[in-house]
Amino acid sequence: MEQQEREATKKLKASTWFLITISTIFGLMFIGYAVMIYIGGHVVIHDAFILPQTTIIQTETGEVIAELYRQNRKYVPLDEIPQHVKDAYIAVEDRRFYEHAGVDVKSVVRSVVRNVSAMDKVEGASTITQQLARNLFLSHDKTWVRKLKEVASAHYMERKYSKEEILELYLNAIYFGHGVYGIQKASEFYFSKDVTDLTLAEGAMLAGLAKAPNGYSPIDYPEKALERRNLVLQAMEDAGMI
Repeated sequence: MEQQEREATKKLKASTWFLITISTIFGLMFIGYAVMIYIGGHVVIHDAFILPQTTIIQTETGEVIAELYRQNRKYVPLDEIPQHVKDAYIAVEDRRFYEHAGVDVKSVVRSVVRNVSAMDKVEGASTITQQLARNLFLSHDKTWVRKLKEVASAHYMERKYSKEEILELYLNAIYFGHGVYGIQKASEFYFSKDVTDLTLAEGAMLAGLAKAPNGYSPIDYPEKALERRNLVLQAMEDAGMI
């Protein structure tokens, strides 16, 4: 009888500690989530979503006589950007863009494993939302504090804005090298055409510039740009986009 009571007491204690452990874990997760939302709300500057654009000065006949800008950009709505151009960026920069909530945990784990295996940083895991947050609100310093702010602000934006709004801002905000910002001005600068007229190969070329706009410039490094474009096309094929 005493043996049974001792076993019952042990089981009760084990169950109690299990419940306490689970409650503690969920409590810490809730606190962590709340802290992340708090940090994100303080990092995100909503006025930064109004991207500076180029001011064009024309004569009465329409002749352009000057362009004034802090960032050479012409904002273009998402519905005017061809689907294959949007697909190119998603394929090479953030394959799970429409599935994650700002941070792609699977990509983070894969990146950590590969980087540890190679004993070097061979793969990143920043989502499109994280890249947008870094471009709009943060520096490019490689510190844990900056990374924490990036994650928090990305998560915050995903709660406040739709995927379409985030992708539109991203494509208009990114830098393409040679003083050019945004997909429309990049189309004009590199291919002398409107973004709506970009071919599959041209869209892939521009998507390839996201990683390193100066290093993959088709003007300065045509061979590297071609290799990068082909990598983007391969990523699109792997994703079933082409």
